[in-house]
Amino acid sequence: MNIFSDRFFLITAAIIASTLAWSFWSSLQQNAFPILSALALITLIVENRKLRKELKTIKSKI
Repeated sequence: MNIFSDRFFLITAAIIASTLAWSFWSSLQQNAFPILSALALITLIVENRKLRKELKTIKSKI
């Protein structure tokens, strides 16, 4: 690809990301922080369970 199409795709991605961010913050307003916190907590719990399962399989091999 040439440099102009790369720039076009980069600008398009930036416009889409900024539009999604604006719509997220404008629609949720005061409730955005608790939702993001809950999402982060759920993500950490899921990742912790995956890591514990992986650690258990590694320990059983030793």
